[in-house]
Amino acid sequence: LKTHIRHKDIKAAKKVLKEMKASGVNPDVATYSMIIDLTFKESRLRGDLINDDVISKILEDMRLNGIEPNTYTLTSVIDGLGKDPGYEESALKLFQYLQEKRLASSVTYVSMISNAFNYGNTRQAELYFKDYIQEGFKLTVPIWNLIFEGYLKNRNSSKVAEYYKVFRP
Repeated sequence: LKTHIRHKDIKAAKKVLKEMKASGVNPDVATYSMIIDLTFKESRLRGDLINDDVISKILEDMRLNGIEPNTYTLTSVIDGLGKDPGYEESALKLFQYLQEKRLASSVTYVSMISNAFNYGNTRQAELYFKDYIQEGFKLTVPIWNLIFEGYLKNRNSSKVAEYYKVFRP
């Protein structure tokens, strides 16, 4: 399922979900997170804005199956919302909720940093990055690459050079 979603093969992913249910395998929290991711990707491929009701129904279905959304499920929602300019504010509110509850993971921060860069908001991306560090998350090569790529994408090579000096003293 994860591979099909990563490769944006919506048809194959839906087929796997159908086969799971037909064979009596109930989705778990990871599966629901992937379903949310799939739902957002499918909407974007069609050029549609995501309908809030669709995500609400998925979250309600989770609860009906005795599964509470966790940080990763909510991060999937944040990631999906953050990729659509019309839902940037909703993504921010959900992110702030996770921060307040001390539930924001490194993946949640990476999602917010990436989305900020995608919308050209390098100042906000930098603030999220500083929060990421302040929260004590490990600075890995992929997070540094995200920072470098984000500034390059936004044509700010001086920031790349500045951060590269920190990365490689």
